[in-house]
Amino acid sequence: MHQLKQLKPGIIEVIYAGEFTLQDWAEYQELMLEQLNQSSGKLYILTNFLQTTRLDKEILPLVGSAKHLTHPNLGLIVLLGGNAFQNFILLLTENRAMKEEKGSRLRIHRDYDRALEMLEYQQTIEAKAGE
Repeated sequence: MHQLKQLKPGIIEVIYAGEFTLQDWAEYQELMLEQLNQSSGKLYILTNFLQTTRLDKEILPLVGSAKHLTHPNLGLIVLLGGNAFQNFILLLTENRAMKEEKGSRLRIHRDYDRALEMLEYQQTIEAKAGE
């Protein structure tokens, strides 16, 4: 189950609670593509797994190769995890994305405030670079 909310213009948060299954992964991919397609500019995404109790191990072969990581409207995605297993999965995601040269748009973090600061900082830098 997920909740989507806009934190500020150009920055959204997707919050997952409970078990994150293979079906949730597929729905997440669709949701990200939908949000990116609708965005008129760069979109910065905080994907929050702090309330997630379990990540399905069937997701492992798929992580880091998501289609939305190459979308032209993607500014940055920060994956926020809480426990050690979640962070292991998220680290695998980041490493795979790096190998597939999609990693410049994906980061992981354990602290909510720092993750949000990272998104805001990236948004500011890219806005100034576009001026």
